[in-house]
Amino acid sequence: MFNFPNSTYGIDSKRQTTAKEFITGMSVIFPGTKWCGPNDNPESYEDLGNFYTTDKCCRGHDHCPHTIPGRSQKYGLWNTGLFTRSHCDCERKFYLCLKDSKSVISGQLGFTYFTLFGPQCFREDYPIIGCGKWGLRRCERYIYDYHGEVKYQWFDNLYF
Repeated sequence: MFNFPNSTYGIDSKRQTTAKEFITGMSVIFPGTKWCGPNDNPESYEDLGNFYTTDKCCRGHDHCPHTIPGRSQKYGLWNTGLFTRSHCDCERKFYLCLKDSKSVISGQLGFTYFTLFGPQCFREDYPIIGCGKWGLRRCERYIYDYHGEVKYQWFDNLYF
């Protein structure tokens, strides 16, 4: 039987540093944006950078109503990573927004976030009992126990 843990994984999950130390080391905002990065810096909700379509995508993602902050528990799940994990609906909207904007910056950001960083998302679904199709390092199609109770679980995001 395939075991899917209640804790997440990703590039930031195995770090021994604190979130502040890791973020300070990264200290990046995608150039020309104000909402795209761990240290975003808009003056107001309406404040967007030069790449405003990309910035709108990041702003929407930053305002996801269902998140699990780094190194904390919520919905019966443990986020072992340093960064906030979002509900899969928010991740999907972010992914599609970046794809639809068709800009070079959106493409670079999408690749960096979804393909390189590869954070997992969470949602309610039937219990996962296996992976029906593996990508490079991620499950692309899950196998569910449709007789079990729906519960919150971690899911791999798409590659960009």
